[in-house]
Formats: sequence, C-alpha cells, structure tokens
Amino acid sequence: MSSCSWGLGGKEVEEPGDEEPVGVVKITIGDKVFQKSTEFATLHELLTNMVAVGDIADYKYEEYNGMYYPYIIDALQDTDTVGIMIYHNIEDDNLYSSNLMKRVNGVTFRVANVGTNYLPTNAPCEYIILLENY
Repeated sequence: MSSCSWGLGGKEVEEPGDEEPVGVVKITIGDKVFQKSTEFATLHELLTNMVAVGDIADYKYEEYNGMYYPYIIDALQDTDTVGIMIYHNIEDDNLYSSNLMKRVNGVTFRVANVGTNYLPTNAPCEYIILLENY
C-alpha cells in the first residue's frame, strides 16, 4: 500500500461508468489491527462506530477550534508524559506535520496535525494510532 489520494469531497475520483468499489481502511490501534469499510467519511465517525459495534472499548475527545482531538482510544489514554499520536499515509500536506514521521514496511506515515473529524477514511488510507512520549 502506498499513499492515499482523494478528489473533491473526500471521495476517490472514478471514471464514468465504473462500478464504485467498496473500500477498506486499515487502522492499527496499539497492537490491534482492523480492516474497516470506508462507509464513514472521517476517522471520527469511524471511531465512534467502532465503539458502538464493540470493536474498541472507548473513544473520548476534546474539541479545540472545531477539531476533535482524542485523549482516549480503546486502551490508549493520554497521561502527563504520553499522548495519542495518529499517523497516516495520506498525501495532503494540510493533514500532517512533515517533521514527525515513521517508516513502516517501506511506507511513510506522518503525524496528523488536524482532528479526527478532518481525517478522511477513503481507501487505501492507513492509520497507525499509538501512545508516544511528549
């Protein structure tokens, strides 16, 4: 999987007449890996659904400037010394901090600089959610 690209409205651009494929987004939360449908527009909506269907135990966030920043996702919880970091492979420089990145299996993941309600979940995007030191 390389990077995610998306067109207007956060949807993959399809040629006229093509059947729209059912996309899958891969989410790693701590040591748990999920393959989820891209029926939800944002990571916030997807995480909210994952709690509702019992995939994860909890999802709590605080709102700052209209963006949702999580402080609990499943067993991951912010403390005084560690915080939740969301890495993704979306190639949109409005959605990441270029200086904070990880390489996993040859793919570059950058830390999100926006809230979960601004992060799209259309395939083939991948998210890695970890606790890291501040």
